[in-house]
Amino acid sequence: SQTNTAASGSLAGTVKVWDTTTLTCLASLKKHSDRVTAVAWRPNHSNTLLASSSADGSCNIWDVSKSISSSSSMEENSGGGYYGEQEMAVEDAPTPHSESSSVLLHHLKGHNGIVTSCEFHPHGNLLGTSGSDYSWRLWDVESGGEILLQDGHIKECSAIGFHPDGSLVVTGDSSGVGLVWDIRSGQCILPLQGHTKKISNVVC
Repeated sequence: SQTNTAASGSLAGTVKVWDTTTLTCLASLKKHSDRVTAVAWRPNHSNTLLASSSADGSCNIWDVSKSISSSSSMEENSGGGYYGEQEMAVEDAPTPHSESSSVLLHHLKGHNGIVTSCEFHPHGNLLGTSGSDYSWRLWDVESGGEILLQDGHIKECSAIGFHPDGSLVVTGDSSGVGLVWDIRSGQCILPLQGHTKKISNVVC
């Protein structure tokens, strides 16, 4: 990305933000009580807002801008750093900036079960989540409020993605069925049938 950052989520329930230039961990976020199922950056905002979904039934939205800006300042003062080829376990990686450097903006609760995936709307103002309760939901990024709950799948809703122009949502479920939705009406406009097993991811 333009900010040279990456994010990862683990089975331990931890989300980490990384500097891809120095290979250092900028923030370690530990608000989930179960495994992290997905992480997503807010588009067109220089990787400062990060969402993470979890098997604990929640989705968090973080502001990690302070962690990133602090890292930039440290690099300028130190001349940067690089770990070369030394082996380093993810959970044991050095963390120069604590969780307090990042701000938990919203703790989104609504799904009855695992939140299987999360994805920001291309305009950045909405966040989509899919869940094991067969539903997908839209959330307002600024307020954290739920603005749409949509049922339609007969199995666990396992994946969600947005068309680049923001008008369509595609969801997939554990039975292998995909559904295309018109985000303006909230209605399903097209089924996608062909997979025989769980749809694990969708990209538009």
